[in-house]
Amino acid sequence: ASVHSFNPPAWMPFRRNSSAPNLDHHVMRRGSILNFKVQRRMSIQEALAAAGVATQGNASPYLINPEHSDFLQRWDVCTLVVLCFVAVVVPVQVAMIPVKFDAMFMLGCVVDFVFLIDMVLQFFIMY
Repeated sequence: ASVHSFNPPAWMPFRRNSSAPNLDHHVMRRGSILNFKVQRRMSIQEALAAAGVATQGNASPYLINPEHSDFLQRWDVCTLVVLCFVAVVVPVQVAMIPVKFDAMFMLGCVVDFVFLIDMVLQFFIMY
């Protein structure tokens, strides 16, 4: 297929000016129909290969791929629930409830532990 120049008619608002980049190589004419080249998105592996970065055949067993991990999806739901708990309970606790060692204090420690585990887990997620 040969590449032809596409010059819009004078009545079209996007007339080419001399300072605009030449985009003729993106338009190809096949018969009487204009076909535009469409580039598909590369996967991460294809992008790394195109950049010349060597990858291991077998990934580390300590890495977690977020696209394929059921555990990570369940963990995200768990942290969302804990975050909603913190958003509702902590302001009420700070404003109205005196500090004492009871079930709410222990629940707060569990919530803090969940967030600590989440911080450590973030180091093992691929991206």
